[in-house]
Amino acid sequence: MKPLLLSLLSIVYLLTASVVLGETIDRRRLVERNGLVYKSFSPVPYSGNVTGLWLGEIVAGRKYGSWKTYWLNGSMASEGKYEEGGQKVGVWKYFNGDGHLSSEYTYPEKNSIK
Repeated sequence: MKPLLLSLLSIVYLLTASVVLGETIDRRRLVERNGLVYKSFSPVPYSGNVTGLWLGEIVAGRKYGSWKTYWLNGSMASEGKYEEGGQKVGVWKYFNGDGHLSSEYTYPEKNSIK
């Protein structure tokens, strides 16, 4: 009985450790489906940090906090912040393929929309 219980607890720990501990994953191992971000081939929305062409944090499948994205050549593509729920807020800067600023847009704060 004890070995079975220990085995079950180990499995539960392994399945939840990445969510609790907050893993870091390369953007190429993530997919977007229906507005949420998942690890490839996973039914569970991803939570953790992202590196590579995306640099930021994902919480329960939604982008959160400060974010930067990059073109394949390594130059910056965009920079800004996401609020809880994955909505862009504040000033977002967009860059062309050479890394030069091409536009800026200010997204409203969630609480300022009436």
